[in-house]
Amino acid sequence: MADDIKPRLRIPATAKKGEVVEINTRLNDEPALVNSDPYGDGWIFAVEVADPSALDGLMDAAAYRALVEG
Repeated sequence: MADDIKPRLRIPATAKKGEVVEINTRLNDEPALVNSDPYGDGWIFAVEVADPSALDGLMDAAAYRALVEG
């Protein structure tokens, strides 16, 4: 499945090194979950990050919301 998605899925340049370990195949039948439940059943994929400390400078959802909402 991962090979089928790879050519169509672009990850922003901010992505860190790691390996996709799981893909939410439920989205094949229910793509609206990405919008209706992004922090629950609408997740897209799980990544095992090679160096977890590389994520230290990234924003969490609350910080991003504060940034865009001002």
